[in-house]
Amino acid sequence: MPKPLRIRRAVAMAERSRLCLVRHGATAFTEAGRYCGHSDPPLSGAGIEQIRTLRARLAPRLNDNLAVFSSDLRRAIQTATLLLAAPFRQLPSLREIHFGDWEGKNFEDTGCTAPETLLDPTFHFPNGESQMQLQARVAQAWHETIAPALADRVVVVVAHAGSLAALRLLLHQLPPREFWNYLIPHAEALWVRHE
Repeated sequence: MPKPLRIRRAVAMAERSRLCLVRHGATAFTEAGRYCGHSDPPLSGAGIEQIRTLRARLAPRLNDNLAVFSSDLRRAIQTATLLLAAPFRQLPSLREIHFGDWEGKNFEDTGCTAPETLLDPTFHFPNGESQMQLQARVAQAWHETIAPALADRVVVVVAHAGSLAALRLLLHQLPPREFWNYLIPHAEALWVRHE
């Protein structure tokens, strides 16, 4: 049986090392089922309302001792601005996967005849990037910038479905094939305990 002091230390560590992952609100691209990636549309009216609703839910869990990181794409910046009354640092490495020639298209318009290829983490979007490249840049952002901020603050990361899934795989030490199982819906926050 663990000693009470060890339990108190574990609880204190968990409280100090909270990590909140937030996906941006909806955009006109996402509402139309179009690949957004590195394209830079703003939040839609519905996306703005989603973030206002999320802000009301998150407010009780946030304090003044925040470290906030955001993708440098407009939809993430707008989300961070609407969500938090705190300064934040923009990290290009938190951008969504680059869909290349698929940007702005629906899947049906891509000409892809083998949708199962998307499950392969090494699949490279034409003139874009692969899931493995996404995971490498997100891992670098985590190790060099985000993780060090967890020392004694609540850390909020505002980004995209793909970059947040890549971060979750890293934190849970899961294989790349699990990527599609770890997507966060629009305007949702996921609290992760990082030891």
